[in-house]
Amino acid sequence: QSVAYIRYIQYPYVYSCSGALLNTRNSSLQPYFLTANHCLSTESQARSLETYFFYESQSCGGVPPSLSAASRINGASLLATRSPAEGDFTLVRLSGLPVRPVWFAGWDQSDLSYSRDLATIHHPEASYKRISFGRRAADEGGPGSRPANRYYQVRYSQGRTEFGSSGAPLFYLEGGNFYYVGALSFGDVAPPGLTVCDVSPFQDGFGRFSAMYPVLSPWLEDQQSATIAVTPAVLDFGVRGSWPDPDKR
Repeated sequence: QSVAYIRYIQYPYVYSCSGALLNTRNSSLQPYFLTANHCLSTESQARSLETYFFYESQSCGGVPPSLSAASRINGASLLATRSPAEGDFTLVRLSGLPVRPVWFAGWDQSDLSYSRDLATIHHPEASYKRISFGRRAADEGGPGSRPANRYYQVRYSQGRTEFGSSGAPLFYLEGGNFYYVGALSFGDVAPPGLTVCDVSPFQDGFGRFSAMYPVLSPWLEDQQSATIAVTPAVLDFGVRGSWPDPDKR
């Protein structure tokens, strides 16, 4: 319930991706939402953002739900973003949260081990929510000068991703809890004839949350901005302009 489908305007087109709400250290319930930089990277794109929660069905091959029935949030503000060469991630603050309760994903800023079972939850081809399962594979870089030390390679045992899945969260499960450890950046092209529900040897690259964390920590650690004191406490000033009255203050 932390994962959502997003779409935004990069004139003259509308693009679709995936992403997730992230919790803060103190569970402050701020609507921080993480996706990929190659999806969304500017303030104007963030302002045009439409975020849809609960766009889902009961099974992978289930009856497609209506997008109009999902919970939509309009607009966001850009907080931090880094290029694919730097990890491919963008953090925004949504303008609000759905009335229906959502989850805020917990996270782990340590490096991911090879032994953990992993899952990504995503919206392939701008459609309803799916889940894919796999494990970490050997490190390697990706297209667009993506360095291997900023990405995890995940080989799936079931399911796969598609265009529109970009920005989706990578989770591991421990003690009944899911922990956020990466954001989908790039991947294989699927063989023809397979659906997102099929078992297939498929591999994706995820930006490592451990590499993102130093940039994102001021928000996720609930660190307060510096207080600015003004002396004197009361200021008296005027503005001179040409409209409507050049002498109006």
